[in-house]
Amino acid sequence: MLRTIFGLTLLILIISCDQNDCNEKGVVDAFVIGYDQCTGVFDPNGGNVGLILRIPSTSDTVVTYNFPKGLYTFPPEYFSYYQFYCFFPDSTLSNFQIKLSYRIANNNEKEYPLCRADINLYYFNKYVKDRQIIIECVTKTD
Repeated sequence: MLRTIFGLTLLILIISCDQNDCNEKGVVDAFVIGYDQCTGVFDPNGGNVGLILRIPSTSDTVVTYNFPKGLYTFPPEYFSYYQFYCFFPDSTLSNFQIKLSYRIANNNEKEYPLCRADINLYYFNKYVKDRQIIIECVTKTD
């Protein structure tokens, strides 16, 4: 009986733990600095938007399509010029800091959203291109 109660208590604790709590191993600082213009057209806070992240420790810029909804609410005006530019205003590039653990997306996991013909992807292709990651754990840094 005692084993059953202990087992159930342990199970409840495991289930109730926040999946976004990252242990410190493999966690890096990053900043959300822009978005995939092909996905940020309609509802940037409610849809499945690809977000561009800057990871200072690796001097890399990547895109992820599994950023959790609601972690940040991005001002809609940041997406106003989606046809021409994929980055948030320069003055905000340090505003959306996160800690995350991630892995490089396998070829079969990469997303290639359809894009409208009037969107200029020059900057997206220049700085991000095909560098996609899968977020395994993320927390907001205040």
